[in-house]
Amino acid sequence: MIVVNSEIMEAEKKKAGQTDTVDSYEEAFSRIREITNEEDIDRIVRQFIEVEDENFALFNFVSDQNNRIEYLQDEIDEVEWLMLFMELLYYY
Repeated sequence: MIVVNSEIMEAEKKKAGQTDTVDSYEEAFSRIREITNEEDIDRIVRQFIEVEDENFALFNFVSDQNNRIEYLQDEIDEVEWLMLFMELLYYY
């Protein structure tokens, strides 16, 4: 009987936790509806996904630009070094 009671208590704890999670989600969606003035959850989710996709594309763009800047800076450094080297050769 102790094992069965323990299992029942565990199941009740799990159910309570799941209920808390569902309540938390419902509260979050309610708050989102209030802020966005949008009642259609599917539309809110689609808009969120669209914005996330755009943000990801912009992040990739910025990352590519940073890589390009780093490459060009390396090229500039190399040219400056070569110019200095040529100047030293010219004067000595």
